[in-house]
Amino acid sequence: MQDKRGFTLMEMLIVLSCISIMLLWMIIIPVDKSYLRNDINYLHTKLLEAQVNAMLHHQRVQVNILPTYVEINNDVSTFQKMKCLPCEFHYSDKGTISKANSIQCYVRNQRAKLVLQLGSGAIDVR
Repeated sequence: MQDKRGFTLMEMLIVLSCISIMLLWMIIIPVDKSYLRNDINYLHTKLLEAQVNAMLHHQRVQVNILPTYVEINNDVSTFQKMKCLPCEFHYSDKGTISKANSIQCYVRNQRAKLVLQLGSGAIDVR
């Protein structure tokens, strides 16, 4: 007489494949967030450097943000994985921004926004 307690091989394979898929999904999403966070911090730093350079050298600094890189006075810096919606502005010799902007960036379904404010030239990450 055969004992009917326990799992069949097929049931075990189904359970293991479901667990594997869930673990993979839990690993991929945090990686996207870390790429986005790193690239947003990198862009934020580059914009602050451009603002400081404009004030130190008393000259206008042109900033072009394109989908995969930022160009500051013809110096190109590439993002790891992030893509941004294009925009263009400049910092005056006093460090003020030419126009208020909202730079929207993303990695897959993760999104972030840099808000550039007129007057002080402050940059907020949202």
